[in-house]
Amino acid sequence: MNNDIMLKALLENVSSCVFLLNDQIQVKEVNPSFESVFNTTMESVHDLLCGNAIRCSNALEEGVLCGRSSHCGDCELRKAFTEALTEGSSTTKKTLFMNVDVDGNRVERYFRFSVTPMDTDKGKSLVVVLDDFTDLKEAHLALERLATTDSLTGVANHGTVFTKLEEMCATSDHGGSPLSVFMADLDHFKKVNDTWGHKRGDQVLAIMAHTMAETVGSGGLVGRYGGEEFIAVLPGADLELATSTAEAVRENLEGTAFDIPELRCTASFGVAELRPGETATELVIRADQAMYQAKQQGRNRVIQAESPK
Repeated sequence: MNNDIMLKALLENVSSCVFLLNDQIQVKEVNPSFESVFNTTMESVHDLLCGNAIRCSNALEEGVLCGRSSHCGDCELRKAFTEALTEGSSTTKKTLFMNVDVDGNRVERYFRFSVTPMDTDKGKSLVVVLDDFTDLKEAHLALERLATTDSLTGVANHGTVFTKLEEMCATSDHGGSPLSVFMADLDHFKKVNDTWGHKRGDQVLAIMAHTMAETVGSGGLVGRYGGEEFIAVLPGADLELATSTAEAVRENLEGTAFDIPELRCTASFGVAELRPGETATELVIRADQAMYQAKQQGRNRVIQAESPK
């Protein structure tokens, strides 16, 4: 069976998206699956460059041809085309993440692709096979979020935050950069549940998590440590910076207004900076002890653990 007959059978019978490119990366043929997935027709994409045919949003947003976008240098598909044309090598089962334009909207899509060089009656060609596994990838990411996130508050769960803290402690100890944590425990939280119900208590927990995450920012990590107790991990922060961050959380939380005038939300905080050779567990214990000192001294305050020696 010659290459052209094999290609015809591939285009007609494979459920994956299949398209044929010439050596200029222009589309010459596509199969029905391609038309369906990319909501187009063979007539519409014929002779278009690959990225423009599959509506790569980077090229569309920059108003340029495929290959001239500022993102093209990172495109795994284009790298595979170059290898196939210059070296005659095939690429199989690689993963491609790209933003595709769908009705004017930027949509994230995940594909597995293969690129195979082939001589056809149209000259040197590339046969590209794409399998869209976006739904499967998104389901996997959703499961991953469930496994690592506290479902009520949306911040990291205990296991996730402690695992990452251990990693950060090792990095900090090796590199010599500071690392601090602060623990926070909501004051009189049982009273909230007993007086206004668990639904209101859940709202308070969610507000606490949101306030911490917003104040700490993307450079840190916030997690629910258990019950009404939370933790923030601040890589690169010394004791004073971590203390000022905890104080900002305390002030923001205290200033939160509820639709029940009698409800006031405060928390007690303990801050500790990693000592040389200290473990994550030891660091958390010191921050936790400082937090309980804050409780004993009247609540709604920030207490530092002893400075690193």
